[in-house]
Amino acid sequence: TAPPDVVAEVRAMRERLEKAAETSCLKAGRGGVQDAEFLVQALVLRHGPGNPVVRGPNSVDALTALRDARVLAPAEHEGIVTAYLFLRTVELRLRLSGEGVGSRFPEDPEARGALARRLGYVDTSCAPASRSLAEEVAWYRDRLRTLYERVMGREARGGESEAAIP
Repeated sequence: TAPPDVVAEVRAMRERLEKAAETSCLKAGRGGVQDAEFLVQALVLRHGPGNPVVRGPNSVDALTALRDARVLAPAEHEGIVTAYLFLRTVELRLRLSGEGVGSRFPEDPEARGALARRLGYVDTSCAPASRSLAEEVAWYRDRLRTLYERVMGREARGGESEAAIP
């Protein structure tokens, strides 16, 4: 079985990595990919010993199994998976372009615009592609952090889950 303070330990580890990361890092920064990955690991460590089905082979499969086991509410699952996959897509495109250092979201408007266009964003009369991408990245990071805090907070309180409520 998992130690009772596994959630606190995972949160502390995630916090240390976040503090060491640049704010613009899509992986380790606040609301980055690691929010989803650390959340999955905490939930699997906490619920996996008594429910082996939640031990998925990757983060998305594990999140789906956690939803099916009613550890996560359907809306939590959808929000986490959607944000995770979006941020991973941006991170992968950034790495493939060779423009980003590691997983750092470009601050330079030209580099950000080039990344946005490679991801299918277009300039419009309302906003340039670079701004649309930056706003969407910020939204998903905020959403992922909100869900991370909600679920980890619930687990720290013993896991009494509103996820079990239909």
